[in-house]
Amino acid sequence: MADVFVSPAGNDAWTGQSPSENGTKGPVATLHRAKEIIAAKLAAAGGRSRDWTVIFRGGAYRLADKEIFTLADSGGEGHVVTYASYPGESALISGGRVLKGFVVDRATGFWKLHIPDVQGGAWTFNEIWVNDARVGWPVRPVRGGDRFHVAAQVASSGSAARDAIRPPFSGAAREKLTRSTAKPPTNTDRFGFNAGEISAAWTNPAEIRIRVSHPSSSSSLIPVASIDMANHIVTMNSHTLNDTLPVGTPWRRENVYEDLGTNGQVGEMYLDRTTGVLTYVPRLGETPANSTVVAPVADQLILISNAAAYGGAGHPVGNIAFRNLTFAHTGSYSLARGYIGHFNNDQTDPYAAIATIGARGVTIDHATLRNLGEQGIIFGPGSSGNAATNNELYDLGSGGIGAADDYQYSWPNVYSGPYASGVPLVGTSNTTISNNSVHDYGKVFTCSTGIYLGQGANNAISHNDVYHGPSWGIRVQNQYVSNSISVDPKTHDNYIGYNHVYEMGWDGGRGAALASDYGGVYLNLRGSNTTVEFNRIHDIHTLYPVVYGGALQAYGGDNSALYIDGDSAYVAVRNNLLYDAENALLVLKGSGHVIRNNIFYGKFRKGVPFGIGGGKARPIFTYPFGDGNLTPASITPAMDFQNNIVAFDDDSTDAWSVNAWFWNHGSPNVGLSQKPIVADKNLYFKYRSAITNYAPDLTFAEWRRAGYDVNSKINADPLFINPAAGDFSLRPDSPALELGFVPFDLSAVGRSKSVASKL
Repeated sequence: MADVFVSPAGNDAWTGQSPSENGTKGPVATLHRAKEIIAAKLAAAGGRSRDWTVIFRGGAYRLADKEIFTLADSGGEGHVVTYASYPGESALISGGRVLKGFVVDRATGFWKLHIPDVQGGAWTFNEIWVNDARVGWPVRPVRGGDRFHVAAQVASSGSAARDAIRPPFSGAAREKLTRSTAKPPTNTDRFGFNAGEISAAWTNPAEIRIRVSHPSSSSSLIPVASIDMANHIVTMNSHTLNDTLPVGTPWRRENVYEDLGTNGQVGEMYLDRTTGVLTYVPRLGETPANSTVVAPVADQLILISNAAAYGGAGHPVGNIAFRNLTFAHTGSYSLARGYIGHFNNDQTDPYAAIATIGARGVTIDHATLRNLGEQGIIFGPGSSGNAATNNELYDLGSGGIGAADDYQYSWPNVYSGPYASGVPLVGTSNTTISNNSVHDYGKVFTCSTGIYLGQGANNAISHNDVYHGPSWGIRVQNQYVSNSISVDPKTHDNYIGYNHVYEMGWDGGRGAALASDYGGVYLNLRGSNTTVEFNRIHDIHTLYPVVYGGALQAYGGDNSALYIDGDSAYVAVRNNLLYDAENALLVLKGSGHVIRNNIFYGKFRKGVPFGIGGGKARPIFTYPFGDGNLTPASITPAMDFQNNIVAFDDDSTDAWSVNAWFWNHGSPNVGLSQKPIVADKNLYFKYRSAITNYAPDLTFAEWRRAGYDVNSKINADPLFINPAAGDFSLRPDSPALELGFVPFDLSAVGRSKSVASKL
């Protein structure tokens, strides 16, 4: 059944040959020893001409640091080394240490534990897990509710002091700025606060963190540098914010000792690194006797790498599988390094519980990844032909699953120099990410993505459930490509199909913006032949204020169920259901897109402003095509938009347009007569009142006279069965059917409900 057995009751001096024999023939106790035994077998004559299996009996296996797999641990061509749980049992690979010896403070009920390694500077952590439930710093105001708001805008300090203060502005002035070469002031690192919101008298003020909203999907969690109580000004230890902090900008404070347990909050911790004392506010019913408390020691659990630092010989590593295992309890590499400013964890300092460099044939299957400080899985630089299938990932500090060569540009200590891939970077290709559930992620880094792809070809993201994320659900973006090319030859034929993505902008238990400028499915890639089909994407929201161009917007902007951003070209979008978002579809620049036979539905609140132009939400939002040298106007048509249903509802009776932004708005050189798009045989309908305009500055009559939507139906009810319940099936007499719309079946969307265990 197995070549090596591992058991919590084992002994690394034993052979690992059998779980039942006595003496020296019995299971080993650790993953490391099992890996050593397999490496010896692989090195023997004929060792790489067969498969090998390591079986873990149920229980916990704790790592003090990551386990590194190299060429010596890799299976032979056409063969695989499998690490798996014993059938019917569950093995846990944990990067955490169990904490014992808590004393209950009788006055407060808080638990306290002195940890000498913390006081001595040998260990630190930023979260713990109590009975497998995450416990983090106190956050005020609590997530899920309102935030503090900047009380006064003040000049930056130090090197940022040259930045001018601009008064808030809106409307046409904001539009003019965003379409010009003018740049708003940047690097503001301090702001005015109201009395009681922060205090220099609190414990360890340098350990207090400020989380500030950004105009894009970026995280900030910045230490306090100083607090001027006389003038009510807080200065942060970072000049990396990408915008000013005008009056009204939302912010929260984190890691304040004095906040512990206030307003009835429980499940919070504070680690005093000076005294080494950990304080925990228990949840109802928890006692030190009935609780298991785990603190992270390792930031990573598994690294499969051919880097020179690990003895790489220029050959790919891999042919390794992990099945039916649970991986948990990692710390945050990024938080341990210090402060975070304008931060995108998918492409800046990405760190994961399981990561590959220069790997082929790595499979993570039927695994659970939970209680992690950062990402779950990264197929990193030089890695291709790998798979993440049938897994569940949740309670993640940042994102879920990523595959990208782009990581090589992110953090030199992780993916460059001696830690770089030992094979050429040709794009992270032929990756399968299928039948996974990724949810409740971005617990620390709110810019995180459920599933992320970078530069590469022939990757497939299919049949996944992605939900309860703070920003992106699925994102495909190749950031580091020369601006001199229009289409990246390494990025092509990627597939996104049959995924269920919902409730993005999730904040502590309800939909509320933690980011702006993001999408349920987001594409920004200079590749070709990307297919997006048979996806159900819904409940994508931004509800909190954000700053854009030095001005405060009440509700954020540029969020959408499907967002095709500026560098994209040749995207095929068909048979998707997108609904209940400020925009169902957002196409920002780009060329060569074919968008056919989709349902775009929105239900909006009265008076909710949207977008950088200050307009209202619409079911679709299209912006100039053929913009710049990345997606040239010579690609025609820029967009083929046919046989779609565009319907929306709101609680007003205003006559709305269907497009939030006229597709050639602000581009006088692209006129209606040039016909850079094809639009026809679509159905447009608004509940409660009639549609009069195609876009805010264009009537439907003008649109049709220019040759667009000539055969489309306007103000025709599509006759959905029950859109309020998410049933967008069409009645047999739907006018959309007369236009050639073909109903599509979404019953197979998302993760299979019967994921069987496989070894």
